[in-house]
Amino acid sequence: MAQYRNINVRSPFYTKFTSSEQFVDLELRIWEGDVSTDKPTAFDYSMQKETSSGAATFEIAELIRDYLSHTNSLDSGAAWVEVKMSDTGDNADEYVIYLASEGYRNNTEGLQHDSESFENDFVAPPESAPNTSRVFVTENKSTVIPIYVQPQNALDWSYETFNLAGAGSGLVPLTVTTESSEQFKHIVVTHNMSRVVISFDGDNREIFVDVLDCNKWNTGGSVILQYVNKAGAMARMPFSLKYVEKIKTSSDKFKRNLTNYSSLTTGNDLHVSRKRILTSKQSFVINSDWMPEYYVEQMEEILLSEYVWALLPSVDGSDYQAVNITTSEIGKKNHLNDKLIQYSFSIEIAADYINTLR
Repeated sequence: MAQYRNINVRSPFYTKFTSSEQFVDLELRIWEGDVSTDKPTAFDYSMQKETSSGAATFEIAELIRDYLSHTNSLDSGAAWVEVKMSDTGDNADEYVIYLASEGYRNNTEGLQHDSESFENDFVAPPESAPNTSRVFVTENKSTVIPIYVQPQNALDWSYETFNLAGAGSGLVPLTVTTESSEQFKHIVVTHNMSRVVISFDGDNREIFVDVLDCNKWNTGGSVILQYVNKAGAMARMPFSLKYVEKIKTSSDKFKRNLTNYSSLTTGNDLHVSRKRILTSKQSFVINSDWMPEYYVEQMEEILLSEYVWALLPSVDGSDYQAVNITTSEIGKKNHLNDKLIQYSFSIEIAADYINTLR
């Protein structure tokens, strides 16, 4: 099977076609499902650009982004993209298929473009050391390790979990398909694991498991944030210390004349001045446990994520609710300056508290 490069659509992606002709045409097809059998015949975008210095360059990430959608399902949010470029001359048409997801690049990481070499870094959490990552998990919840499983050398993908005594469970093969929803695999991690080793064609990545002890705030269940991370994959982070729930409203008032002209009386039990609730929001302040400096980068990814869900024990302890991060700034803490590292976020349910949709 072919290997498909990933486009992080929150950052620009440039594709270039070399031509001596005056104009170059580009067609984009964007779809979910199987890379071959579900590909549409009609294109979603068609554009033409005049060449400059013997080439035409197109930026396509923003166009693709309109077609990506997310739910709280771990397998949502990715789509296939076919780019076709051609001119009116003798140059052969170019066809390239990519996988698109809601990832991004920082401004120091350079531009995305079609002549970049394929990145073989397949584990989505950031590294704590070369070929090493870490994940947090609480005693009463699970977390996930997201992996970008390119459909190449399908038989070479596997992982193995190790218990607290260091004993391995045996290699588990990862089934690789050409479905867009299955390009990011998620390995479930629980508190009785010490580490997970993921292997791709002899290239191993080791993920250590940091278990948070139960405390008086998370005996009923920690708050778990699920978010689309920098790689465009779903990740999770527990917030196991104190959390506070709030209800906020916005309102206006209006006056009405309630005089009974027959009896020339007004009733004191009637609202002459009446309050009208315009919006109602349910929000929370959540706090992480004390953490190693490594997790600061993941806190940054939570702040920058545009898709976040929360498992909230006081709302629904079994289903992730869509939320928005209302915190607009966090400090990038380190042990030298801050000694102990802990983070607090304000989140808001992404719907009115009172159901007013009609």
